[in-house]
Amino acid sequence: MTYIEFFDQDPLLNVAACLAKTPARVVFIGSDRKKMEAHALRYGKLLADRGQEIEFVTKSVNQNDLSALVDALTDIIATDECVVDLTGGSELAILAMGMLMERNPNAKVHLRRFLPGRSIIQEITTTGEKNTVGKVSLSIPEAIALRGGRIVYAEEKDDATYTWEVTPEFEAQVADLWDYCRRNPSNWNRRVGELKRYEAAGLPVSPTVTPVFWEDAKDLEFPRGAFWDFLSGAGLLRVEETEKGFTLHYASPQVKKALLQEGQVLELVVYLALLKAGVEEELPVDVMTGVSLLWDDGNDPEETENEVDVIALRGTVPVFISCKNGRVEPEELYKLSTVTERFGGELGRAVLIANQLPEEGRFAQSFRARAEDMNIRILDDLEEYAASELPHRLASLWRS
Repeated sequence: MTYIEFFDQDPLLNVAACLAKTPARVVFIGSDRKKMEAHALRYGKLLADRGQEIEFVTKSVNQNDLSALVDALTDIIATDECVVDLTGGSELAILAMGMLMERNPNAKVHLRRFLPGRSIIQEITTTGEKNTVGKVSLSIPEAIALRGGRIVYAEEKDDATYTWEVTPEFEAQVADLWDYCRRNPSNWNRRVGELKRYEAAGLPVSPTVTPVFWEDAKDLEFPRGAFWDFLSGAGLLRVEETEKGFTLHYASPQVKKALLQEGQVLELVVYLALLKAGVEEELPVDVMTGVSLLWDDGNDPEETENEVDVIALRGTVPVFISCKNGRVEPEELYKLSTVTERFGGELGRAVLIANQLPEEGRFAQSFRARAEDMNIRILDDLEEYAASELPHRLASLWRS
């Protein structure tokens, strides 16, 4: 079986049919052979990683020459049973396909199209019927690679993408942290900043134990108050007083990581909620948090790198989420819009979750209007929801 793809600028449209059902060969028809060959190498690697070996052929044809398009299509269908993907084709290419079908009514040609919003492949019969013949889904690393980027992990670089181990115990710990954080985000940020100063003054002896000596922390006082009582009572962080200072005992390395960044708990609770939101979805859902993205397409000698707080992918529809537990600057909108366009294409959705974005005032009006102009959805009410309520609240992100 040969798939005929009218080459499109959006990589997903070029390869979606292959992701649903694997052909023996794909023929790209376009005007820029060099670009098609470069893309074919990328697609070939992605499919090979899935265990699918496919031959890619490029056919350079003037897209404004109807006769040349018809001739190219005629040559291809003469050698094999074919599937023609109508998704990325120009009006002239679709016309050429119609002329070909009229001239060759008995040709073994199947007409299909990709519906990106639903992540399905649909076959169109000669009688006009439309039947679903496959579903398309990607993992987040695949979706990023498809558009010429890659994810940088913590094993490769400090402060890059960290892979969280999701267990029932950790989910409960994050829920406890969120319950405290959401009551007063500003106070949470101050208290975490305080904890970071203690940690910086100490000398960790293990991933969960940090002794702090008064001689190294002369400007600090012994940690006490409601925040510390909460952490101790929840079994998240215990402070042990010693003869020369005190020692911080974290419940786990993950709890420590969650506590040492002001916005980390917000990111985590959104991440875990979206994982749960995907359980009942018809298509697979992939979610990552703290994602470092490298623009690894060979065109940027500086290797531009972006960090996205949360990425959620349902089928082929990606949502790029920025989480802000404190003040948010206008520049954040531009960063979020850029990364969404670069790695999400036309399907990419951008969401800003902000716990302290004002409702009124000149700044609020300007900021919200700018976000609307940039197609960035703002969620500013998450602090009203407990962790158990967030999956339902966030499930609409793919349907908005």
